[in-house]
Amino acid sequence: MATPKLVDFYEKKYEQEASQDYIIPTFGLVPNPHNRFEATIDAIHAHFKGGKILEVGAGSGIVASSLLKTGLEFESYTLSDLSAPRIEAAKQAIGDDRFTTAVLDVEGDNWPFKNGEKFDCILVVALIEHLIDPISAMKRLREHLTEDGFMYILTPNVARWVKRIRLMGGYFPATASRDEGLTTYDGKPVSLHDEGHIHYFTYRSLDKLLTQYCGFENTVKAPYFEGTRIGPKGFESFMARLWPEMFAELALVAYNKPNDKTPETA
Repeated sequence: MATPKLVDFYEKKYEQEASQDYIIPTFGLVPNPHNRFEATIDAIHAHFKGGKILEVGAGSGIVASSLLKTGLEFESYTLSDLSAPRIEAAKQAIGDDRFTTAVLDVEGDNWPFKNGEKFDCILVVALIEHLIDPISAMKRLREHLTEDGFMYILTPNVARWVKRIRLMGGYFPATASRDEGLTTYDGKPVSLHDEGHIHYFTYRSLDKLLTQYCGFENTVKAPYFEGTRIGPKGFESFMARLWPEMFAELALVAYNKPNDKTPETA
C-alpha cells in the first residue's frame, strides 16, 4: 500500500500537470523506439486486437493520448492512478467519451473494480519497480484480464550493459537517478532513493515472476534501446532485438494463456 509520503512525493513531482494549461505530450509509431512511450505505443499496436484497456499508473495520460492519436481501435480505456486530480486532468485534456478514470492503489484496500470486471489489455508502465509486493499486485491485476487478454509490463533492465559495467566497478546500478541513487538527473538531491525504485528486474527474473508465481502462461519480449548511445538508431534497435538481456530496456507482454502466434515486437 502506498504511504502518504509516497503519494505526496508523486503529487509534488507532477504538480505542473494539474494545470489547466498543461498540454499532454504525445508520441507516434516509429520504426526504432528509443524511449518507454514509443516502445509502449509500438508494442500495443502489435499485440492489441481490440476491447477494453486498463492503464495502471496512467499519470498525465501520455500513453493513452499517444495511442488515441496513432489510431488504436478500442472499446473503452480506464485511466487509473494514485492521484485523482492528475488523471481527471488527463481525461479532460484527452476529451474522448471512451475514457474513464479510477483512483487505484494496486496494493491498497480500496479496490475500484468489481470481481467480474475484465480488461483485454492492462498496461503497467514504469510502475512495478515501485511496488512493495509486485507478486501479489500482478496476481491481483491478472484476475481482471480476459482469457485471451495480456498485460504489458515495462521496467528498467538492471542487467543492461551500462549497469553491468557500473556494478563491476563497485557502483550501485541506479535505474532512475545518478550518484548511486542519490542525485536526480537534474543534479538535485533525491527525495526518495533512486526516485522510489525498490525492486530491480532482468528479463529472466520478471518472466519467472509472471509465469511461475503470478499465473501467466507465457511472455513475449518487446525489447527497445534507450540510454547511452552505441551507434545509429537502427543499429541500436537491432542490438536490442538480437540480445535484449544485454542491450534493451525491459518490456514483456504477458499472456493469460499460451499464444504461440503472437509476434515478438520489433
